[in-house]
Amino acid sequence: MAALFIGAAQTAGLIGIPFTTTGPWYDSLEKAPFNPPSWVFGPVWTFLYVMIGYAGWRAWLAEPSRSRTLALRCWWGQLALNASWTPVFFGLQQPEAGLVVLLLVVAAVAVTWWQLRKTDSIAGMLFVPYFGWVLFATALNAWIVFAN
Repeated sequence: MAALFIGAAQTAGLIGIPFTTTGPWYDSLEKAPFNPPSWVFGPVWTFLYVMIGYAGWRAWLAEPSRSRTLALRCWWGQLALNASWTPVFFGLQQPEAGLVVLLLVVAAVAVTWWQLRKTDSIAGMLFVPYFGWVLFATALNAWIVFAN
């Protein structure tokens, strides 16, 4: 069952792959001076998706309860929002809309973390790096919006 959750999380990342080919549009954008090289994003997200999936699996293993049900619903919801950012930002070439999506992702990850930690403390801890990275991604996206 762990593989199902990790696979679902990895699939959220795979959804964006057809949209991430950078080209003249993205290359022409002014990016933050702290923007990492493009090659960093793949390994970081792959690792984060494993942690996200493992957290979801741990929540699923918890004793059935209202808290567990809410944590799992939040987990699936944040994953769907996460999967939507790349098609919006890169596919539609809409940094402003991408920023809105990321702000929703930040909120969803925070709520999911809150629910996960009540269900399984380790699952909650697994969401902390993800939350940090999403905040960082939001800063990168915001820079693009306000600098271009």
